[in-house]
Amino acid sequence: MGKLTDIDVTGKVSGKSGSVLGAAHEHLVTGLLMRLGFDVSVCSVTTANYDVLVQAFTSGSGSPERLLKAQVKTCQGSLTLTGGGRGGVDRITIPGVKTYKYTEEHCDLMIGVSRNDLDLYLFPVRFAHLYNTSVSLKKIRMVRNNWNILLNWNDEYLSNLEKSLIK
Repeated sequence: MGKLTDIDVTGKVSGKSGSVLGAAHEHLVTGLLMRLGFDVSVCSVTTANYDVLVQAFTSGSGSPERLLKAQVKTCQGSLTLTGGGRGGVDRITIPGVKTYKYTEEHCDLMIGVSRNDLDLYLFPVRFAHLYNTSVSLKKIRMVRNNWNILLNWNDEYLSNLEKSLIK
């Protein structure tokens, strides 16, 4: 019998780089958040700095809502805090030319999907300044499957959460 966490049982994914897993994880995140009761949709604009839109609450279910732009990242051991590393036909091969570190100008939330166990790491981008270009998943355990982040998207809750992060 198979497991929910199986990858590439057909042998067709490995030859397509990470793009297939990335797209699969965007849909997986969308479905899981919908299952939890959140309003969420996949962004159709492929050049956007975010992949999904999530309707979060400011102070518990039923409180005023806020639309969050979220970037979905496949992660294994660490969450990458940069974007722009892969590109199309206009891609310049000089390292670092198109890469950038995510800020709140790009999106509000990064959702890391653990490649091995499908846990979701709900990482507010406002915390990115605490780390370089990636952060170990061990350091951000408190955001793993932490739905309270989407139920309490407010300065007080996020500031308290930031204090509990391992730097």
